[in-house]
Amino acid sequence: MLKLSFVASAVALSIGVTLMATPITRAVTKQARADAAKARADYIAANPAATEADISDGAFDAYVASIAKQTITGWDGVGDADGNPVPATPDNIDLFLSLEEPFDVYVTEVINPALGIEDEKNGSAPSSTGSTAASTSDTAKTNPGTSDAPATNIVEDA
Repeated sequence: MLKLSFVASAVALSIGVTLMATPITRAVTKQARADAAKARADYIAANPAATEADISDGAFDAYVASIAKQTITGWDGVGDADGNPVPATPDNIDLFLSLEEPFDVYVTEVINPALGIEDEKNGSAPSSTGSTAASTSDTAKTNPGTSDAPATNIVEDA
Protein backbone atom coordinates (compact mmCIF):
# COMPACT_ATOMS: atom_id res chain seq x y z
CA MET A 1 0.00 0.00 0.00
CA LEU A 2 1.28 3.47 -0.88
CA LYS A 3 1.19 5.75 2.15
CA LEU A 4 0.96 9.43 1.30
CA SER A 5 2.62 11.18 4.21
CA PHE A 6 4.51 14.42 4.03
CA VAL A 7 5.46 14.75 7.69
CA ALA A 8 9.07 14.62 8.79
CA SER A 9 10.34 11.24 9.89
CA ALA A 10 13.60 10.09 11.46
CA VAL A 11 16.29 8.76 9.14
CA ALA A 12 19.20 7.10 10.95
CA LEU A 13 22.42 7.35 8.95
CA SER A 14 25.30 4.90 9.27
CA ILE A 15 27.63 7.67 10.54
CA GLY A 16 25.78 8.14 13.83
CA VAL A 17 23.58 11.02 12.72
CA THR A 18 19.79 10.92 12.76
CA LEU A 19 18.02 13.31 10.42
CA MET A 20 14.46 14.52 10.70
CA ALA A 21 13.43 14.92 7.10
CA THR A 22 10.35 15.38 5.01
CA PRO A 23 9.96 13.18 1.92
CA ILE A 24 11.73 14.00 -1.32
CA THR A 25 8.81 14.94 -3.54
CA ARG A 26 8.61 15.86 -7.21
CA ALA A 27 8.49 19.53 -6.21
CA VAL A 28 11.71 19.09 -4.20
CA THR A 29 13.54 17.42 -7.08
CA LYS A 30 12.23 20.00 -9.55
CA GLN A 31 13.63 22.81 -7.39
CA ALA A 32 16.90 20.88 -6.94
CA ARG A 33 17.26 20.52 -10.72
CA ALA A 34 16.68 24.27 -11.13
CA ASP A 35 19.26 25.03 -8.43
CA ALA A 36 21.76 22.68 -10.09
CA ALA A 37 21.20 24.31 -13.49
CA LYS A 38 21.78 27.76 -11.98
CA ALA A 39 24.93 26.57 -10.21
CA ARG A 40 26.16 25.09 -13.49
CA ALA A 41 25.53 28.31 -15.42
CA ASP A 42 27.11 30.44 -12.69
CA TYR A 43 30.19 28.21 -12.57
CA ILE A 44 30.63 28.32 -16.36
CA ALA A 45 30.28 32.11 -16.35
CA ALA A 46 32.89 32.46 -13.59
CA ASN A 47 35.23 29.77 -14.97
CA PRO A 48 35.05 29.73 -18.78
CA ALA A 49 37.96 27.26 -19.04
CA ALA A 50 36.45 24.81 -16.51
CA THR A 51 36.38 21.13 -17.35
CA GLU A 52 33.11 19.29 -17.79
CA ALA A 53 33.96 17.17 -14.73
CA ASP A 54 34.33 20.27 -12.52
CA ILE A 55 31.14 21.76 -13.89
CA SER A 56 29.20 18.52 -13.33
CA ASP A 57 30.59 18.10 -9.81
CA GLY A 58 29.47 21.59 -8.85
CA ALA A 59 26.02 21.04 -10.29
CA PHE A 60 25.64 17.71 -8.49
CA ASP A 61 26.77 19.30 -5.20
CA ALA A 62 24.14 22.03 -5.68
CA TYR A 63 21.47 19.38 -6.43
CA VAL A 64 22.26 17.44 -3.24
CA ALA A 65 22.45 20.59 -1.10
CA SER A 66 19.13 21.81 -2.47
CA ILE A 67 17.39 18.55 -1.59
CA ALA A 68 18.96 18.55 1.88
CA LYS A 69 18.01 22.15 2.63
CA GLN A 70 14.44 21.56 1.47
CA THR A 71 13.90 18.36 3.43
CA ILE A 72 16.07 18.29 6.58
CA THR A 73 14.09 19.83 9.43
CA GLY A 74 16.36 18.76 12.29
CA TRP A 75 19.07 16.33 13.32
CA ASP A 76 20.75 14.59 16.20
CA GLY A 77 24.44 13.78 16.34
CA VAL A 78 25.78 16.93 14.68
CA GLY A 79 27.70 19.37 16.83
CA ASP A 80 30.26 22.12 16.87
CA ALA A 81 33.95 21.69 17.72
CA ASP A 82 33.07 21.60 21.44
CA GLY A 83 30.42 18.92 20.97
CA ASN A 84 27.48 21.27 21.42
CA PRO A 85 24.49 20.44 19.20
CA VAL A 86 23.96 22.81 16.27
CA PRO A 87 20.64 23.47 14.57
CA ALA A 88 19.96 22.20 11.06
CA THR A 89 20.13 25.61 9.38
CA PRO A 90 20.90 26.02 5.67
CA ASP A 91 24.46 27.16 6.54
CA ASN A 92 25.02 24.19 8.87
CA ILE A 93 23.60 21.80 6.27
CA ASP A 94 26.13 23.22 3.79
CA LEU A 95 28.93 22.65 6.33
CA PHE A 96 27.70 19.10 7.02
CA LEU A 97 27.65 18.29 3.30
CA SER A 98 31.07 19.86 2.76
CA LEU A 99 32.54 16.86 4.58
CA GLU A 100 33.13 13.92 2.27
CA GLU A 101 31.66 11.12 4.37
CA PRO A 102 28.38 12.84 5.33
CA PHE A 103 27.91 13.92 1.71
CA ASP A 104 28.42 10.39 0.38
CA VAL A 105 26.26 8.83 3.10
CA TYR A 106 23.45 11.34 2.50
CA VAL A 107 23.49 10.56 -1.23
CA THR A 108 23.63 6.76 -0.83
CA GLU A 109 21.33 6.39 2.18
CA VAL A 110 18.76 9.15 1.59
CA ILE A 111 18.68 10.49 -1.97
CA ASN A 112 19.36 7.31 -3.97
CA PRO A 113 16.74 5.17 -2.18
CA ALA A 114 14.16 7.97 -2.43
CA LEU A 115 14.76 8.23 -6.18
CA GLY A 116 14.86 4.47 -6.69
CA ILE A 117 18.58 4.31 -7.42
CA GLU A 118 20.22 1.23 -5.92
CA ASP A 119 23.87 2.12 -6.41
CA GLU A 120 26.22 3.83 -8.87
CA LYS A 121 26.05 1.03 -11.41
CA ASN A 122 22.32 1.69 -11.65
CA GLY A 123 22.59 5.22 -12.96
CA SER A 124 23.50 7.51 -10.08
CA ALA A 125 25.96 10.26 -10.71
CA PRO A 126 29.49 9.68 -9.49
CA SER A 127 30.36 11.37 -6.24
CA SER A 128 31.92 14.78 -6.61
CA THR A 129 34.55 13.67 -4.14
CA GLY A 130 35.69 10.74 -6.22
CA SER A 131 34.39 7.99 -3.98
CA THR A 132 33.86 5.81 -7.04
CA ALA A 133 37.60 5.26 -7.14
CA ALA A 134 39.13 2.57 -4.98
CA SER A 135 39.67 3.70 -1.44
CA THR A 136 43.17 3.61 -0.04
CA SER A 137 42.01 3.41 3.55
CA ASP A 138 38.90 2.25 5.32
CA THR A 139 39.87 3.77 8.64
CA ALA A 140 37.66 6.65 9.78
CA LYS A 141 39.33 9.67 11.27
CA THR A 142 38.43 10.54 14.85
CA ASN A 143 37.85 13.84 16.57
CA PRO A 144 40.93 15.32 18.23
CA GLY A 145 41.10 14.31 21.86
CA THR A 146 38.79 11.32 21.50
CA SER A 147 39.31 7.74 20.51
CA ASP A 148 36.00 6.78 18.99
CA ALA A 149 33.91 9.77 17.90
CA PRO A 150 33.78 10.13 14.12
CA ALA A 151 35.05 13.47 12.85
CA THR A 152 32.24 13.60 10.32
CA ASN A 153 29.74 14.64 12.98
CA ILE A 154 31.39 17.99 13.60
CA VAL A 155 30.13 21.16 11.99
CA GLU A 156 32.04 24.32 12.76
CA ASP A 157 30.47 27.72 12.41
CA ALA A 158 31.73 29.64 9.40
